Amino acid sequence: MARAASRDISSALVTRVGRTPLACRTTKRHNASNTTKEGTMKRLVRIGAVLMLMALIGAPMVGGAALANKAAAPLGATITIEQKDKQFVPKTVTINVGDTVMFVNKDTVEHTAQASDGSWASDDMAAGAAFSHTFNAAGTVNFYCKYHGSAQGTGMSGTITVVAAAGGATGNTSQPTMPQTGNGGSAANLWLFAMIAVLLLGSGLLLLRRRAA
Repeated sequence: MARAASRDISSALVTRVGRTPLACRTTKRHNASNTTKEGTMKRLVRIGAVLMLMALIGAPMVGGAALANKAAAPLGATITIEQKDKQFVPKTVTINVGDTVMFVNKDTVEHTAQASDGSWASDDMAAGAAFSHTFNAAGTVNFYCKYHGSAQGTGMSGTITVVAAAGGATGNTSQPTMPQTGNGGSAANLWLFAMIAVLLLGSGLLLLRRRAA
């Protein structure tokens, strides 16, 4: 009987020793969960850092492309022709394609400025008024004042010679030029990319700081 009691006690001791306490198992699961969270935080930081680096690398490329577009489409110059003493001063000018001619009335009477072929014309211009026209086509344009000149070149009249600038394009009509927008879409995408990178990087660092505290 004593031998049976001894076997029961030994079996109980083995059973107790073989079992892992509940507190130990809970601690292990908690540590594993913390390790997973910490790994996620570090991955967020790494992803944010990579995205930020890519945004910084892409910024000069977008900026360079925008500058290249601006260099390829320079703004035209503005040439002034005055109306005074019932004459155009200067009477003849030579400009580049894309340039603008501004007529300014420096006289005491009304004038007009209009092409002899009727392609463009100003309204009646009182003293001090101005009228501008942009020329996008190469060629020779005769102009006159309908009150003090004629389309045949008599009286108050003049000539504008438009030449093609280097790399410039010519057309059939002269219309006001419109500015180009450049790479606005690429710049907007780059900013969005950078904002996402900052959010990821900031979130990861904040979580790591809270974890350390």
